[in-house]
Amino acid sequence: KNGSQVRSYLFIDDLIRAILLPPLPAKSTILNVGSDETISLRSFASMLGADYIVEGFDDPSDIIVPNISKIKFMYNWSPSISLEMGCKRIASRISSNY
Repeated sequence: KNGSQVRSYLFIDDLIRAILLPPLPAKSTILNVGSDETISLRSFASMLGADYIVEGFDDPSDIIVPNISKIKFMYNWSPSISLEMGCKRIASRISSNY
């Protein structure tokens, strides 16, 4: 692949916020947790200051983005930390520990 595959990423703090939501009274309702903010693998690598390199695997999925409409509707939940902000937070944590 050439890095044009599209993905979404979720900062761990947003995942924890979703996990801690009160349970629904309804029978087994499945809620996808994720982000509807998308980015290509090549753009993500560039944002991180790296070159996109294909390392011997073929991913048949061009676009992987969760449908989070149910959790938005039922809980008014959506990610609060953008991909860019999440990457800055991780970089800051790493640099402060090394």
